[in-house]
Amino acid sequence: MKKILIISFIVIANLSYAQRGGRGGWSQQRQMDPEKVPKIGVVYGTVMDSTTSTPIPYASISIINNRSNTIMTGGITNEDGEFHVKEIPLGRHKIVIEYIGYKKQELGPYTFMPFGDNKTEYNLETILLSQTTLQMAGVNVEGERPLFVQTAEKRVFNVEKNSLTTGGNAIDALRQVPGVEVDPDDNISLRGSSKVNLMIDGKPSSIAGGDIKSLLQSVPAANIADIEVMTNPGAKYDPEGMAGIINIVLKENKFAGLNGNVNTGGDSQGGTNLSGQVNYRTTAFNSYINLGMNDRKRISDGTSIRTMQFPGFKNTLDKTSDSKSGGPNLFVKTGFEYFIDPTQSLGVSATLSDGIRNNENKTYTLDNGPGDKKYWRYTNGDGDRNGYDVNLNYDKKFTNPKQKLTSYLRFSDGLNDGLMNTIIMMMVVQITYMMIGQKMVKMEQVRVTILS
Repeated sequence: MKKILIISFIVIANLSYAQRGGRGGWSQQRQMDPEKVPKIGVVYGTVMDSTTSTPIPYASISIINNRSNTIMTGGITNEDGEFHVKEIPLGRHKIVIEYIGYKKQELGPYTFMPFGDNKTEYNLETILLSQTTLQMAGVNVEGERPLFVQTAEKRVFNVEKNSLTTGGNAIDALRQVPGVEVDPDDNISLRGSSKVNLMIDGKPSSIAGGDIKSLLQSVPAANIADIEVMTNPGAKYDPEGMAGIINIVLKENKFAGLNGNVNTGGDSQGGTNLSGQVNYRTTAFNSYINLGMNDRKRISDGTSIRTMQFPGFKNTLDKTSDSKSGGPNLFVKTGFEYFIDPTQSLGVSATLSDGIRNNENKTYTLDNGPGDKKYWRYTNGDGDRNGYDVNLNYDKKFTNPKQKLTSYLRFSDGLNDGLMNTIIMMMVVQITYMMIGQKMVKMEQVRVTILS
């Protein structure tokens, strides 16, 4: 329901002597949205073995921002060891080349800018990688996994290796993945589209009525092993109408016996998180539980001033805002696998997600021009969501490692609702001057409109 309340009153001020306090000094530093930075950078070269001088195919190329240490984009080498990475955002970036069994090579930083002594295209020519794998009698020491791997089918981001996701959730981890866009409100998109299909451990998930944002906010990054992004998925994923697929691969212990770990943390704004995994594995079966709880708190404020000069008058728009949001979240996945033989397994799993989100926003706007206008907007809301998935699956491996049979039955249900309240107050000041006796008098007529 909309209620409108209009209040008018007149303020008379004696202008025989008047003094207006000036605004104190202020400064404003603006940082460009990374998504709006032009992506015109190019880098190319060839990766080769330092000992044999032979090309290294499928080596990982990561473009990492020198300041934020965030992966901006990347690629892989072809069969001839060559790579050509396009659409690199302008800025100062490092080039990291990795391949299992070889020592990581870090080059740069390079400044991608179209002016000065800088440039937007760099030819790295030949890059030599040195082997680090040692083979001894009965011992095989392997190189560690790279942070980012791209194949013809998908891009794989190693969350375990990225320290920037520590203490965060799946949303924070996705902010580090090249090609995935996450806006300030935690909305996710691929190639400019929000039609993203979410999978957990390779299986579709529709918890919380398909609310991807809420589900990912409840999954701690400490529980995630990898994030796989497929922008051109095959027909087996039924991708029609979708921009792509994001597959969250949860951690799973492969060792026999009882294993587990616990992680806890907090942040400077009062948020807390707790996560852990426990599993028991034998040659016949594997049982596990993956648990995560967090209470997110986000506090932000901002000020902007915009001035426009028109013939005869100047208009200044002064805007101040502050917001608070957060709420507790719970994520649980548990399951049991029975190994029929080394090539076949039968499993059942259940995933539960539950959460509450509260938010409050205040905005004050002063429009200085012909007839000052003041706006005050207050918004608060809360939401509740919960849901669950139950999966029964059968997997069979074949002699050819590229062939695998996966079948499953899934049942899911969920609820997602919320309430939002908004109050807007607009105050318009009309100023006139008149002579009363020997004095100039300013008359202010104030009109207040309240919308709720």
